Parts: sequence; C-alpha cells; structure tokens
Amino acid sequence: MPTTSEPTTNEPTSTAIPTTASPTTASEYETCGTSTLIADVSLTIARKASDKTMKITITGPSDKWFAFGFGTATMGGSYAIVTGGSPVAVTEHILNPSTNPGLGTTVGPSGAITEISGTTTLTRPYAYDGTFDFTAFFTDCTVSEIDLISAIGKSLTLGYHQERIEDAKLSRTCSCDPGTDEPTTMIPTANPVTQQPTPSGEVVDATNNIFNVFYITFVVCFSLYFMA
Repeated sequence: MPTTSEPTTNEPTSTAIPTTASPTTASEYETCGTSTLIADVSLTIARKASDKTMKITITGPSDKWFAFGFGTATMGGSYAIVTGGSPVAVTEHILNPSTNPGLGTTVGPSGAITEISGTTTLTRPYAYDGTFDFTAFFTDCTVSEIDLISAIGKSLTLGYHQERIEDAKLSRTCSCDPGTDEPTTMIPTANPVTQQPTPSGEVVDATNNIFNVFYITFVVCFSLYFMA
C-alpha cells in the first residue's frame, strides 16, 4: 500500500507586540530660582504648588561649612540654612551678628532633610513658624525676588566665615501661582431700552395730513357761506 505522508503544518509566525515606551514623567517640583554667590556653593529653590511645599537644595565642598540666608540683605534677622561636612550636618538659624559665631537662634527643623554626595535638600512647607515665609515669593505676582546672603567657612568648625556675600537677590524664574480661588463673575447689566428715532419721512407725512384737514375745512365753510 502506498505510504501517505502526514501533511506538515507550519506554525504561524508570532507577531511581535510593539513595545511602547512609557512617557517620561516630569518632576513634581518646579525650579523657581538658582544662585551661586560664592564659588562652589550653589542654591536651587523649587516648589510644588499642589500642596505648597518646597525644596531648598544647597551644594558645596566637603571640607568646609557653607550657608545661605533668606529674607534680609545682611546677617541680622536672616533665616539661614547652614550645612557642610561629611556626613553633612544641617542646622537652621535666625542669625544675630552680635553673637559668636553669629548663629543667633536655632529654629526648625522645618522639614525633611536628604543628603547625597555633598548636596543637601530640605523639603519643607512654604511657611514654617519661626522661619522665613516663602509664600509671597511663589504666589504674589508683585514679588519677583527676595533678599539673599551666603557665606563659607574656613573648616567644618562653625566660626567666622572665610567669605561672605550680602545684599544679593534671589529672582523667581517660574511664573507666579496665585492659587485656585474661583474667579469673580460679573453680573451683566440688563440691556438698555433704546428709543428708536422717528423717520423724517413720517414727520413730513403727519404735517401734510394736518394741513389737508385745515384746508378742506376752510373750503367747506367758504362754500357754505356763499350758498347761504
């Protein structure tokens, strides 16, 4: 008997499912200002408008203390964040130049602190009791900058600074965010009633009609007089 070979069935080639790259999610914090007043010491300010929190990121050398102060053009009354060393030590102060080394009153901590390779980030609310209130800087469109100072020490031991910069400004680089208050809706005024002008032709016709009435009356009376 003839041998019947089994038909060969080719397996269908699978179609590769295209891979769709996930969209890149932008950082939830928006950068609103940067500054480098002293070489190797930098500052970045960022905000998260949805919950009114901010990040203050300061980077500097590992063998010296360094600081930024906010809200005043000189040391007196400035809200300062002092950091430096390895591991990094971070403290917050309201400065007083009459004390030594001028750190004045210690405040905070006003938020969570993270440290990565010489970079310190303080995440805090716009406003925190006893510190500088950044709310107007982020939300008031008439406030585009705040007073800023900076300093760096000679070593990790807090003491008299090696260099200090005063009377500087931190400018806002993001748009002002006045919040989500409902806009005021103006109630429209009712449409005024406008008196339509009388067409000049209608005035002429009315005058003619009055004249015709008097003329006809005169003719009738005159005729009756002579017929009498």
